[in-house]
Amino acid sequence: MNLFIFVILYSVVTTLVDTQAPMLEVDHEQLHREKFYALYEAKSIKEELQNPSKKRKKTRTVTTLADYQAMIDSIEQALAKTKGRMNREYYIINKYEILKVGDKKKIILKRQQIDKTIRFLVPYEQIFETIYRIHVQIGHKCRDLMLQVCNKNHLYITTEMITGIRESVRTNQARQAESMKTRSKTYIPEVSIGDYVALPIPDVDKGLSEAPNLICRIVDIDYSKSLYELACEAGVLNVLFARYGFDLVKECSVELDIKLDKQLSVREAVKELSIGGGQGILKCNCTAGCLTNRCTCKKAGVLCNSRCHGGNSNCKNK
Repeated sequence: MNLFIFVILYSVVTTLVDTQAPMLEVDHEQLHREKFYALYEAKSIKEELQNPSKKRKKTRTVTTLADYQAMIDSIEQALAKTKGRMNREYYIINKYEILKVGDKKKIILKRQQIDKTIRFLVPYEQIFETIYRIHVQIGHKCRDLMLQVCNKNHLYITTEMITGIRESVRTNQARQAESMKTRSKTYIPEVSIGDYVALPIPDVDKGLSEAPNLICRIVDIDYSKSLYELACEAGVLNVLFARYGFDLVKECSVELDIKLDKQLSVREAVKELSIGGGQGILKCNCTAGCLTNRCTCKKAGVLCNSRCHGGNSNCKNK
């Protein structure tokens, strides 16, 4: 399998695990690791069962820790011999060399020159830790950058470790989505047509003395977009609302006369139902009695106030 598929497998596994509930960092990494190897092994078994007669390339793509240590011993023994080397011993010392890092011995690809880039052979049990370390070092960057770094310093990080996990992506995402929906219902209960709700009124759409919420009733639901149509005593609101935009009133003891014969905005509805004139300040500069619709206050259905027509003693709209 190639490195590209392997990195995709790692990326998908970490994405799936990251969607789960928060946990300690150690447990989080261990969960990543278990999922990674479980999916890789399941994929390998599935391919062998589907194609039992398929010839597999006898290349060293996966090396267990036991085989890794045996390779180190074989290389050291082959290098110690001055004559009588077998073909396999010639092959292994021409292909690999041992690099001592601290007190540990590592197998690397044999370099023709000492300044050449070092490429490590990674044991199967350490593959996940290697990719995880690189993932953190590069700042959780994209898959392609991880691929470049892995290719630069590591050997035989193989490919079939990915294809199996991609088949389970949709299932895991669907399961996580259902879990999120279940949790959200705890905080945002479901509503249906006919339920009463409290719609928060934006500060810019109401006066300082107005109620903070507008009591409405759900008259229609767009299920494809999860949007709700609301109506109040002033009429049907001309915009649709998402579920998080209002709160359910479980027991509404007030009888409301909901109007469905006209549409209006939230600001217009608040103004029509307001006892203080709604948003903004209304005043007139009339010199007569403020008895006709030529008067701004009379037309709006509100009484003249102290800001209106300074010294007009003829005002009858008080």
